Amino acid sequence: MNVYQFPLSLYAFLAIVAVVPAWMFFLSEYGQDLPTEAWFMASLVLPATVLLFITSWVQPG
Repeated sequence: MNVYQFPLSLYAFLAIVAVVPAWMFFLSEYGQDLPTEAWFMASLVLPATVLLFITSWVQPG
């Protein structure tokens, strides 16, 4: 990782850490009221985002 990319990476990590509790609250409070398809998509968005974030840090070599 380039030293100039570190602040942006740290900011992205802190943004994910800040969003996780709010997203979990949303799913627990309002997830039961959503249709099955919408609940599935809402449950899939956060893990997919975290997976993409983690794989973006992996560099070949």
